[in-house]
Amino acid sequence: MRIEVLSPGSLTTIRDLGQPGRTHLGISPGGAADSVALRLANRLVDNREDAPGLEMTLQGGRFRFGADAVIAVTGGEFDASVPLNTTVVVQGGFELRIAGTRTGVRCYLAVNGRLSGTVRRGEQLIMDSAATTAALRKATPYPYRKTLRVTPGADTDAFPDLAPLHQTEWTVSDHSNRQGIRLLGDLPIIGAPGGGVQPSEGVALGAIQVPPDGQPVILFVDSQTTGGYPVIANIASVDLPSVAQLRPRDRVRFEMISFAEARRLLLEQEAWIANAIR
Repeated sequence: MRIEVLSPGSLTTIRDLGQPGRTHLGISPGGAADSVALRLANRLVDNREDAPGLEMTLQGGRFRFGADAVIAVTGGEFDASVPLNTTVVVQGGFELRIAGTRTGVRCYLAVNGRLSGTVRRGEQLIMDSAATTAALRKATPYPYRKTLRVTPGADTDAFPDLAPLHQTEWTVSDHSNRQGIRLLGDLPIIGAPGGGVQPSEGVALGAIQVPPDGQPVILFVDSQTTGGYPVIANIASVDLPSVAQLRPRDRVRFEMISFAEARRLLLEQEAWIANAIR
């Protein structure tokens, strides 16, 4: 089955769950920015959770289906011609339209089968072994947060004062992308050890670096794997999907938690995902 790309939308790419656990080899995690949304979309269409889907950013696209198909759209609240977070069976010739977002940044389109191709206007995406019928199910919308839980970072103890990190309401900069989420805050900014410069060290997904200007940057799924700015904290894994849905000019806060609490919350999230489809 083929899907014609009538309009690719904004920054639309084919994404799976990436390559976690390889940063020590210099390989960024990559994959879907919002892994929970992609996993839910795939479950709604009876795919493996790690199957490739379309990731759209701020503005969706238009796609015409060459045959009957089972699809689902999850993630941010985009205006779409199908219900969100729902299994949908479409007929051959159906034109799926996904417009702009009302909340969040990214949405995900999953189609039963394995997706491949290039997301350019006039190109044909290819689906193999696509189903044409399915049980109609819904997914509970994920509870994205604007207060992000963090754990201590590699250089937390070297910072003279952590209060600005926790007491500031940070604004998401327009200059944010899959590599990093830049944050802007009012004075006083974070005073970084060594003036914000140090020898390069390994950095993990979700590391919060503090450069010399004192305005933090959250390293995200396409970030480099080493860096020379001190790391004041790390986003807890449970809140990485919320980072993926931060819009320019959104305002966020940080809350420090223990590693034990971060692990407990991640296990709770997995339990939530397991029961989110009904």
